[in-house]
Amino acid sequence: MQTNGDGRAAGQHDDPRVELEHYPAKVICQTGEYLCTMRDVSTLGAGLTFLHAVPPEPRILLQLANGLTYPIERVWIGKRQAGYRFGCEVTLEEFTEPEDSFEPRAIRLNIAASAKVGDGRDVSMVQIENLSCEGARFQSEHEFPLNCLLGFSVEGLDKKIGQLRWRDGKQCGMEFQHRLTDQELADCALQLHPFGSPFPNMLGDMLANARAA
Repeated sequence: MQTNGDGRAAGQHDDPRVELEHYPAKVICQTGEYLCTMRDVSTLGAGLTFLHAVPPEPRILLQLANGLTYPIERVWIGKRQAGYRFGCEVTLEEFTEPEDSFEPRAIRLNIAASAKVGDGRDVSMVQIENLSCEGARFQSEHEFPLNCLLGFSVEGLDKKIGQLRWRDGKQCGMEFQHRLTDQELADCALQLHPFGSPFPNMLGDMLANARAA
């Protein structure tokens, strides 16, 4: 199929394309998950902008903050931006309907990496499960008290301070005192999961559960 510069099939110029203003999302690849921003969308495809190089894999998944997930295929690539064709039917309302009265959900990137967490007296190695601009979820053998102030150190990110907001067994949730910038989160994810280093089973599992129209 021939496509034009914005990823639409030749001859389908009447497909409505909606410009989006800072619409955060993430892509799920064999190597990991990476932050992106949707620039525009139509029922055929979407334009994405990245805060680093475009992931090299041509067939990946796009996931919105609300959890809706779409298989996509790249049709053009530029500097830190690319156009993708949807692998399933979509409606524009899925991207343009206003959020409900609840606060927008943060984009959380699944991360497989070790981090150091400590309260000034005890320091523990923990296993990160996901990372967002607002905080981190991790598995910890050490039972830090709720609401205590903790330092959080991981490769690719300056040391952060935050509070332990919840704990369920070994699983813990930490809220950073100062929100990460999108660039900090994107740079950290790429350093922890560089292109070319597979993240086992991630894309296969997500494709099996991808949203179908």
